[in-house]
Amino acid sequence: MFFVPMGTFKHKDWFKRKHVKREHVDVLLKTLYHSTYWAEEIMSKFYLKGLSMFPVKLLLKLFIRYVKYRVEKLKPQLEEMFKG
Repeated sequence: MFFVPMGTFKHKDWFKRKHVKREHVDVLLKTLYHSTYWAEEIMSKFYLKGLSMFPVKLLLKLFIRYVKYRVEKLKPQLEEMFKG
């Protein structure tokens, strides 16, 4: 995906918006959808059970919902970026 510099290269100008391709964004979105799906699935079936974990579960669900909402709001901007 992207080269993330460490050490000697970390202070260089290595990331440029113009180098981001549609394929990068598509993979990042697929990864996000995959991760949020499985986070919800695992949370509901395996972890955070019981009344004492309800507040944690609720906060995590709200956070996941917020992330999805923000991504959906940004999609038109991403489409515009790759138009033409």
